[in-house]
Amino acid sequence: YRNGYYDIFQGRDDGVAFYGDTGDDVQLKWSIGFFEGHDNNADPQFPVPGGDDVWVVGRAVLNFLDKEEGYRNQSTYYGEKEIAAIGFSFSNQDDAHGAGLDYTAWSLDVLYERPTDGGGVMTAEAAYYDRDDDDSAVGNGQQGEGYFILGSYLFSDSMSIGNLEGRLQPSIRFQAADRDVSTAGMTDRSVDYSVNYIINGHNARVSLVFQDISYVGGDDDQNLIIGGQIRF
Repeated sequence: YRNGYYDIFQGRDDGVAFYGDTGDDVQLKWSIGFFEGHDNNADPQFPVPGGDDVWVVGRAVLNFLDKEEGYRNQSTYYGEKEIAAIGFSFSNQDDAHGAGLDYTAWSLDVLYERPTDGGGVMTAEAAYYDRDDDDSAVGNGQQGEGYFILGSYLFSDSMSIGNLEGRLQPSIRFQAADRDVSTAGMTDRSVDYSVNYIINGHNARVSLVFQDISYVGGDDDQNLIIGGQIRF
């Protein structure tokens, strides 16, 4: 599961999806898909009887400033666009966890990004998630709600590290999960303090992240992560 939505360990689910966009002053992007979904009878971990209904997934995004072309959106455009967007997603499959045990999830998210007069870039992002498994044990403790909020700033001036030249982008992200039934050891709250070194947009960057995580039951954990991204 990712924020209450199903995924597949390897590959994609079988189905069909449609998407498009319309509007001049305000762009509406939409997509809807129909997939095979969760098959109770074929699940070796939770072999409960029930139907094998179609899994329906949809999303709509309103862009009030610059448009976002294509099927996928980006979480940041590094100042190339000015974005004010609000999105709504939903997911539903009847009898997903057995007869009368439906799966329903929806989320609401916003993204605001604008270049500053000095050449920097301000980014703010937030989302709320709601998941309902009809109190099924198959949901693995994911029923409930969650949310996150993120803020970052990309400095205008570049700096050199060895032969590399890039721009610093500090950010902070707060995440929380409020489950209906919590089990000790599950993630409860998480705060990520990050500094990204942006060399070439999404194509090349290095990140330093400090995570402060609290778990159900009162335990805490701190992680220091060094990561990099190169895209060809």
